[in-house]
Amino acid sequence: MQAALDTSHLSSSCLTWKVAVPLTLVTYAPLPPLIRRLINNLVNTFCSPDVLTGGYRFSPSGTYSSTDCATLKESLEHIKHYPIAPKPEIFRLHENADITCDQNETYDMFATVLSLQPRVASGAGQSQEEVISSLCQDILSKMPSRFDMEEVQGRYPTTYRESMNTVLAQECIRYNTLLSVMERSLKETVKALKGLVVMSPELEAVAYSMFDNQVPEMWASKAYPSLKPLSSWTVDLVERCRFIAEWIRTGTPAVYWISGFFFPQAFLTGTLQNFARKNTFPIDTVRCCQGGGAEREA
Repeated sequence: MQAALDTSHLSSSCLTWKVAVPLTLVTYAPLPPLIRRLINNLVNTFCSPDVLTGGYRFSPSGTYSSTDCATLKESLEHIKHYPIAPKPEIFRLHENADITCDQNETYDMFATVLSLQPRVASGAGQSQEEVISSLCQDILSKMPSRFDMEEVQGRYPTTYRESMNTVLAQECIRYNTLLSVMERSLKETVKALKGLVVMSPELEAVAYSMFDNQVPEMWASKAYPSLKPLSSWTVDLVERCRFIAEWIRTGTPAVYWISGFFFPQAFLTGTLQNFARKNTFPIDTVRCCQGGGAEREA
C-alpha cells in the first residue's frame, strides 16, 4: 500500500475523500447526521495516509500509535503493549465515558442476577402470582386520585402576572398521565393473573418488575427521573401528589418542594418570568441566584 501511495498522483486529502465516501456517505447514509459526523471524524483519523508513517498517534496521549515494524512478529509485539481494556480516548470520547460504561455494566449484571432468581415459591410461602397480586392491590389502595383539571384551571387560570399557575397546570397534567398509566396497568395485571385477560408481554414485564421491587419500564417512561426501588418510589409519588394537592387546596405555597416537581425546569423558568414581569426586566437579563430567588445580571 505504501508503494501504491508513493506512485500515486493523488493528494492526501483526495485519497482520504475517496476512502471516506464509500465508508460514510454510502454505507452509513441511513444513520442520523450526528452519528455520520462522528464516523467521518473517525475515518479521518484511521484512514489518513499519515497512518503509514511510524509513530502516527491515533489518540492524544500517544498510547495508541502506528509502527514501522518490518515483520509480523514485530507488529504483534507492538500490539501486545496496547492496553487490554481500550481507553475512551481511542474512540474520541472523554475519560468520564468509562464511568458511564461501568455503571451500565453493573446495572446489566444486577438485572441479570434478579432475572435468575426463582419464580416459583417453595414450601408454604406465597406464590409469585399471589405476591404480585398483593402488590398491585396495595399500590392501588395508596394511589392518589387524579387531579381535576377543570377545577385547577378555574382556580388558577393562565395570567401574565403569575407564571406559577401555568407550572401547576403542567404538573397536574404530567402526574395525571402517570397515574392513569399506573392504574390501567395495575388493574390489567390483576385481571391477567386471574386469567380474565391475556397476559401480554407488557403486562408480564410490569409483573416481573414489581416482583423484583423495580419500577416497571411502562411507568418509568411516563415518570420523572428516579433511581429509587419500587417500594420507596411509590411512597415518593404519594408525597409528590400530596404536595400538588395541598397547593391546589390552600393556594400558592410560601415554600416550594423543588425536588417534588415533575419538571423542575418549568418552575425555575416560571420564577424568572415572575421576577422579570414584576420589575419590567427583559427575561434574558435575569438569572437564578445561588441562594435562591432571581436577580438581574450585571
